[in-house]
Amino acid sequence: MRKKIIIGICAVIFCAALVFSIILFVPDNNIGKSLNSKKYKTVQVKTVMKSTYTGTDESRSDQSEYNTLDDVEVVMQKDGSIIYESGISGKYYFYERDSIPYVLYYDMLLSTDVTGKWVEIPEEKYSIRPTFDFSCLDKISESDLKKENEVYVPTAESMEEMFFTLFNISNAGRDKYKIYDMKITFKNNRFDTITANYVFSETTVIEHTLSFSYDIFKLTLPAVDEVYTADKDY
Repeated sequence: MRKKIIIGICAVIFCAALVFSIILFVPDNNIGKSLNSKKYKTVQVKTVMKSTYTGTDESRSDQSEYNTLDDVEVVMQKDGSIIYESGISGKYYFYERDSIPYVLYYDMLLSTDVTGKWVEIPEEKYSIRPTFDFSCLDKISESDLKKENEVYVPTAESMEEMFFTLFNISNAGRDKYKIYDMKITFKNNRFDTITANYVFSETTVIEHTLSFSYDIFKLTLPAVDEVYTADKDY
């Protein structure tokens, strides 16, 4: 009898451990949770664009070298309400003060030495915006996606609008883009990668990938060297 009780206890412990290990190690990919913008408080987004020019330039003897364009990489970090971005266009912070959005950008042209200056300007006066706007996730529904093998793809009806939304493309320039493929992966109820393949201005084929990581970091705004004034040319 005592032996049966011990065996029973061991079986219960084993089952409990098995259930716990399944809960712990099996990825939980609830797409509805992944589309909640409030989940993304501390996150880094790395953008890589691989481009191939499909036009021709008769003045060039090596057309293949001309057609392959350099990769473009941009890194964006979000820490609460502060966003920092660095890449081909420079370095920028996006933030709010007294409910007013500002941009703090690093300007080498305004400086008399090699260190440059941090210039603060109201966001409405500046053309550049963050690479990824997490508030856009609230515009996407779980029903807009379908699973194919290990990735998710937009439905045919939602493909174009989802591309414009996720890649932050303004209404004015949308006619230049022709999207033909997009794949999304999730990990632990958060975005892992978004990859879009599209043609830009009918001559450039682009593979555009956003990769998300969630290491803990802290962003601190640098000191402002100069404040925007309307009488200056920026």
